[in-house]
Amino acid sequence: MKRLIPLLWLFSFTIASPGQAFFLTVIQENGQGFGKRGEELSWLIFRSEPFAGVIYDLKAPKARVFSPNGDVKPLPLRRTKVFDHLRGQKRYAWRTFFLPDRTGDYFLVFETEPTLVPGLGEVWQEWVKVPLHVTPGQNWRKDLGLKVEIVPLTQPYGLEAGAVFCGRLLLEGKPLPHTLIQIVTYHGRYLSPDTLPKNTWGQRENARMYHQVVTDELGYFTASLNKRGWWLVSARIPYGNYKIGGLTFPLFLRASLWLYVFPPYNPPENAPRVQADPK
Repeated sequence: MKRLIPLLWLFSFTIASPGQAFFLTVIQENGQGFGKRGEELSWLIFRSEPFAGVIYDLKAPKARVFSPNGDVKPLPLRRTKVFDHLRGQKRYAWRTFFLPDRTGDYFLVFETEPTLVPGLGEVWQEWVKVPLHVTPGQNWRKDLGLKVEIVPLTQPYGLEAGAVFCGRLLLEGKPLPHTLIQIVTYHGRYLSPDTLPKNTWGQRENARMYHQVVTDELGYFTASLNKRGWWLVSARIPYGNYKIGGLTFPLFLRASLWLYVFPPYNPPENAPRVQADPK
């Protein structure tokens, strides 16, 4: 498949496998999936290996917000930097700010340009969705009409550790069967190679870092989120080829969803018990 050639942001690093590769990372800095009408919120946007905390430069993505009433508006981006402990240098990143003017469920959407990954000889393009709930509102089940996306079938906010998350993967509005979904937790810390999970023989074990499930015949999947913090749910989809100059590379589309998981709620020990009168 021949495609037009835009300006690409090139990364000069080597990646051992797709499971260890970078992802577009979007972390809400206040609210953890929730917001209040009339109060500004902020998100940090960067490229990372979420599990290990390795950071890469990011060219500004296209940023939009889908409002409960169906409006779609651009989001402003402000450049910042995030320190990469692996290489001992700062990396380009971005912040966006949004003030919800109504109650309901919003989705922030970030779309990258096609990006060449030299270590793999592949071109990737990402679409990332981030839910925002402003009480009251129940409008989280709709698809947004993106080229590729994960549509939540489980409420994507207010999740607690141990929750089961269900979703559906769509490509150009159609269910995508038999596609690998990766689930990875974001630690917010740099983990050196010697601190990463290992198997019985002391080898680095990617299977303990990047969990995987496969969509069924209708594009549905289920994932387990077993601890507190930010989680990434992401699909990598082959989509023909992409030309850069006289060279052709395989093109992959990424559909991702960032979710926050809270610790389980425990009622106060001294809360009055609900009980019937004695007989």
